[in-house]
Amino acid sequence: MKKIKHIIFFLLLLSSFKSEGQIEIGLKLGNGISKVNFPNSFGKELYTYSGQLGFYGVLSLSEKIFFQNEILFNQLEGRMKSTINFTGSNGQPIGEGTLLVQTHQSYLSIPFKLGFEKNKTSFLFGLQTSFEFYNQSRERLMNEDTSLTPSSDVKRKFNAPKYDIGSVVEFKYKISKTLFLGFHGYLSFKNLIHQDGEVLLAKHQFLVNVYYRLYEHSNDGE
Repeated sequence: MKKIKHIIFFLLLLSSFKSEGQIEIGLKLGNGISKVNFPNSFGKELYTYSGQLGFYGVLSLSEKIFFQNEILFNQLEGRMKSTINFTGSNGQPIGEGTLLVQTHQSYLSIPFKLGFEKNKTSFLFGLQTSFEFYNQSRERLMNEDTSLTPSSDVKRKFNAPKYDIGSVVEFKYKISKTLFLGFHGYLSFKNLIHQDGEVLLAKHQFLVNVYYRLYEHSNDGE
């Protein structure tokens, strides 16, 4: 935990340095897919819809190197599908049903990225810290023969760490002076932060992002 705090402090310190380059602020919208690895999974983990919305800021260190920090409302979803076999009193199979588990987590995510630009294309990498403020799971048992076990649909909150950290990489392309298109990949550090009774482990998220620049200022007066 101490190492993580030192890394975050170092990135915050670097991002506070004054630069002779330009500063820009804008909106960011991302849509795509995410997947959650369930511990001791007994089914197939699937990708499902995911998205994020927030603000970004860029601080140029030189013509080709820059910092990009963001504050995002991040929706991270998980989905698992499994076949449940029902057996009789003699242990023989008598039917089957489908169990579908869906998890929803809402985060305040703060990525810190270092970027390198060449022509209109930029490559960024860094760390993303996330703080959960809401979660819910939905467990649906779908069974055609309700005489065996009735179908059910249960929604509840689940026990999961309130804090998540992982690596993030992104390619960003400049379409116009104010519009950018990016491809974003995130992978949480599996088991780096562990709590007793933890439900969720590694998370994956892949998004297509649209950036819209609202403000730009150059310290050289241009």
